[in-house]
Amino acid sequence: MKKHIFTTTLILQGFICFGQSSLLPEVVVTASKAHFSAIEPIEYTWDSLAARHKDQFSLAEILRLYLPAHVRLYGPGLISTIRVRGQSSEHFKVVWNGLSLNNAALGLFDFSGVPALLFDHLQMYHGNLAGFYGSGSGSGALVLNDLPVKKGFSVNALQAAGSFGYRQRIASLESSAGRWSLKVVNQLQYADNNYPFKNLSNQLQPLANGGYIHHNVTAGAIYRLSDKSAVNISSWFQNSAISIPPSRVESRFNTSRQWNRNQRSVINYTFTGTKLRLAAGGGAIAEQIVYHHDLLGLKDTSEVNGWQFFARGAFSAGKRSNVTYNAEHHRYQAPSANRLPEVGTHISLLNAGYEYQLTDALQLSATLRNEWQDGRASPLIARLAGRYSVANWSIQATGGNHFRWPTLNERYWVPGGNPNILPESGYTADVMISYASKKHRTEGKIFLTPFVQSLENQIIWQPQGSLWSPVNLRKTLAGGAETRVEGSVQLFSNTLAHLIVAYTYCRNVIQGSDAAAGKLAIYTPQHIGNAHLGVKTQVWHAGVQMVYQSSQHTLSDNHPSGILPGFTVLNLLVSRFVSLQKFTLRLSGEVRNLANTEYAYIPHRPMPGREFRFTLNLQFTNPKYTKS
Repeated sequence: MKKHIFTTTLILQGFICFGQSSLLPEVVVTASKAHFSAIEPIEYTWDSLAARHKDQFSLAEILRLYLPAHVRLYGPGLISTIRVRGQSSEHFKVVWNGLSLNNAALGLFDFSGVPALLFDHLQMYHGNLAGFYGSGSGSGALVLNDLPVKKGFSVNALQAAGSFGYRQRIASLESSAGRWSLKVVNQLQYADNNYPFKNLSNQLQPLANGGYIHHNVTAGAIYRLSDKSAVNISSWFQNSAISIPPSRVESRFNTSRQWNRNQRSVINYTFTGTKLRLAAGGGAIAEQIVYHHDLLGLKDTSEVNGWQFFARGAFSAGKRSNVTYNAEHHRYQAPSANRLPEVGTHISLLNAGYEYQLTDALQLSATLRNEWQDGRASPLIARLAGRYSVANWSIQATGGNHFRWPTLNERYWVPGGNPNILPESGYTADVMISYASKKHRTEGKIFLTPFVQSLENQIIWQPQGSLWSPVNLRKTLAGGAETRVEGSVQLFSNTLAHLIVAYTYCRNVIQGSDAAAGKLAIYTPQHIGNAHLGVKTQVWHAGVQMVYQSSQHTLSDNHPSGILPGFTVLNLLVSRFVSLQKFTLRLSGEVRNLANTEYAYIPHRPMPGREFRFTLNLQFTNPKYTKS
């Protein structure tokens, strides 16, 4: 009885809380898309398997399965961060509906508990293209947005269960009529994570203290002012309870727990004219992390509260030229017992670019950016880019410098913070070669992107006497290439097969004259790959996914004892769709880690072996719903 009451409460709660939004069809410019009309971002598309099943994946899993990103994951549903092109997570920016989500104290975004279903549109910017979003985007930026809600009314309900106590419940509502658009999503996911692993004695034992609970509520409303403009209000509430198990080499009593409570809200005004595009707005962020070490009895509460204002877009400067712009101001307060009192920061950003179409095939772009933090000015940050297209081929080259301000923890942590720590900076360049072909029954794309990226004044936490303190210690030089192949073929009138294969090679070498010079940077696998093969009909959908990661060093001296072995993991997914008038039922079954591979993303933090998941999804859609 309690379960039925809880499920009913969950559905009703999702209809009254505020969160995510979508853009109306008439307004196609969002706070993150009103730029780069000539030099486009690297657009990664999900195959139809992921698009129709994204409610079964977390955002970190989507990045690991479909994009050239290295995920550092403590375990399913536990703390997870993203690295791109050999750089740390502090160089990867996450933007949601125009709002920067990187924690001002940590400098990064924790992907744990973030479901992929909250976002309809995903873009990945690499290298200098990501610099549009300012400090902390030197290696890349992930831009998350929502697509327009279709005219009509729909309600969606999902129940999922799986191995090791995995459960997920989702209730969502979408409505669009007249000038109004509404979308609400309520998601709850939890698991015991008591999967078996081999201990140091090579004996199987269940993982202890590895469970989690994640609750996300998103909703939003849009009012269309005219055919060219709209106002969008959206908010996202996230509440998590994470148990952090001891590593394989620690005492079973060395456990800890973490509670995350995040509230993010944003309001946007968008305008799309023939010569002007504008997205302006502001938002507020309130984030709280409570950490408790069970064995030592230590507890710390860290908060980041702040707001952001932004105005970005483009305007025509002639028949062949555009001017792009971005202005931002951020203000944060970060109270914590482990930081100096009244710690806060102001960050301002101005970005201007000029794009010129020299010929029908050749576009050129130049961008300048400057930033200010608490009265200190950054060096001038510049980017040059060009794109040449002919027939089915395209080549795009970018080059420039990048920059990252130190985080609040790096400046003010007590004890050991360094208020005089220098910002990180460096240079980056890449060339993207692409080919696209579409024939009667087949369609394909090929991408090849060699890149090089340097980093100076790298911030490393090191022991200084009895304390740990951040210091500007090293230079690094990363180089490699990213490749991606996408293809689909129409086998029969109602049967489509699709394939995605991606591979990234990255070698990040420490420069300088210290003992680590010439060594590979830690937690940077040289080889990352994934592949996806799927087949779908009107009622069936089946797919196989593969993830490959090579070995990586975890010790700065590259001693063999610190090598984390590589792995290959296979997943299988099969779904059956049943339609009856306005109802659609989806029955899905998954086998994750099909070959029962032993692997880990972090030393002595084993991932689960073979696991099973089953999902039941029911959707009601009334496309003719109208409201006067």
